[in-house]
Amino acid sequence: MAGIESASKQRKRVVVICGGIAGSLAAKLLQFDADVTLIDLKEYFEITWASLRSMVEPSVAERTVINHKNYFKKGHVVTSPSVNITETDVMTADGDVIGY
Repeated sequence: MAGIESASKQRKRVVVICGGIAGSLAAKLLQFDADVTLIDLKEYFEITWASLRSMVEPSVAERTVINHKNYFKKGHVVTSPSVNITETDVMTADGDVIGY
């Protein structure tokens, strides 16, 4: 019975690939309910549609780039492209294998 209880208390493992709009939101919302790893090429989320406005109003530019660690406090960020996805793992170009 103890094995069943400990298995039910284990957190789910989730790997989110790409930290764009959907990926960043998914990672942010799931971080308190699962062990989440976000894999992205960059360490930040860029609000690309604000780029044009930042050209005419430079103060906007600093608000168009948000570091993943600023909103994603409880998860892990891996900065590398994913190169292979299996039923249980994601492999990155850096050689990391992240299970889920």
